[in-house]
Amino acid sequence: MRTRIALLRVAAFPVMLFCAAGVLAQTYPTGPVRILVASAAGGSLDLLARLVGQGLSEATGQPFVVEPRPGAGGNLAIEALVKAPPNGHTILFSGVGVASNPSLYRKVPYEIDDLVAISLVGEAPLFIMAHPSVPANSISELIKLARAKPGSVRSAVLSGGSSQFASDMFRMMANIDMPNVPYKGGMQMFADVIGGHVEVVVLPITESLPHVMAKRVKALAQTGAKRSALAPDIPTVDEAGVKGYSMTAWYLVTGQAKMPQDIVTRLNQEITKVLNQPQVQAKLKALGIDVIGSTPEQAAAFLKSEHQKFAKLTQWTGIKIE
Repeated sequence: MRTRIALLRVAAFPVMLFCAAGVLAQTYPTGPVRILVASAAGGSLDLLARLVGQGLSEATGQPFVVEPRPGAGGNLAIEALVKAPPNGHTILFSGVGVASNPSLYRKVPYEIDDLVAISLVGEAPLFIMAHPSVPANSISELIKLARAKPGSVRSAVLSGGSSQFASDMFRMMANIDMPNVPYKGGMQMFADVIGGHVEVVVLPITESLPHVMAKRVKALAQTGAKRSALAPDIPTVDEAGVKGYSMTAWYLVTGQAKMPQDIVTRLNQEITKVLNQPQVQAKLKALGIDVIGSTPEQAAAFLKSEHQKFAKLTQWTGIKIE
């Protein structure tokens, strides 16, 4: 009799776990959720996090509070995530740094396996822009100029982000000597390019378009595989002659690897609902962001692939940040 009871308990254990997981998903979140942002306030990643966070707050009845954590290429925000309790009440909005930093920095406070991908929210192209005085009005002319005068054309980039890697991949595929000048913020980058202190700047379309429209800089190309609807007259780098080139700023939501799977699923479902709202899609389109809204499995495969891509790229550059 005791044996039968023991067997029944063992058989019922998976069912109990399944039921407990279902209840957890239904009750989550039980309080405020911190959205850590791996960039400064006011950038495209911060704006996206606030837009999605507002939708999540409305859907769950709990506040999703955005906390920008700039610095160290996003490592400060990622470290805060991995040190927080893995209960889904701390999540991270990040860009390419989450995939590139393990290769780019000599020491990082996490490994890719410490994270669980929740949703690949979207992506946006970057612009390769030049000061109006630079004698190049196209990517092909910029390549000719850089080859004629190696090292004379410098590119302002955000250290450790999509900006730097878009420039690195362009330099590698075009086979040119165009040194990067690293910056910590886009405002200073534009100030130096507009002031003529550096020749080229590479930044996402959201931050770039106002300066292009005001003719403070001239956009030579955009870095995505296709032209942005916000800038249909600006060719892609691939169209301009660097065949196969494609690099975007992408936006990924992650949590801790130990986060319960049902909470990952719940978050993914709610984020997808927010992204499907017409008003949200309209706002993202205005920011130049193409909505993706992946499954957790698709996001995980993407993160792994990007991690491997950036490992190869940083090996080519030979750059390591302390």
